[in-house]
Amino acid sequence: MSKKKRLHPISVVANIVKQLKDAILPIILVIIVGNKTISSMWDIAVPFAIIIYTIVIGIVSWIRFTYRLEEGELRIEYGVFVRKNGTFLLNAFKAFPYHKAFCKECLEL
Repeated sequence: MSKKKRLHPISVVANIVKQLKDAILPIILVIIVGNKTISSMWDIAVPFAIIIYTIVIGIVSWIRFTYRLEEGELRIEYGVFVRKNGTFLLNAFKAFPYHKAFCKECLEL
């Protein structure tokens, strides 16, 4: 049984950017609609709260995502509010060439 491992810390930034990209439309709608109906304090507080929530969830989801190799299987545990487990047989990944670098594989070199 191997030790639980985490993704590289740069995945936190990638996850936060992805979630902010998904939340940009609601933030813009709150700002536009809020200018007409709600006081200016809420125009700043709601988008700020959404951004802070996104950053916190990105960090917590990175902390909660772990994987390990054990007995020919890749075991993944993830989930912020609900813990989920995934098990994948390593034999299923034999179609991927391990000897090539990722950029060489993408560029078909």
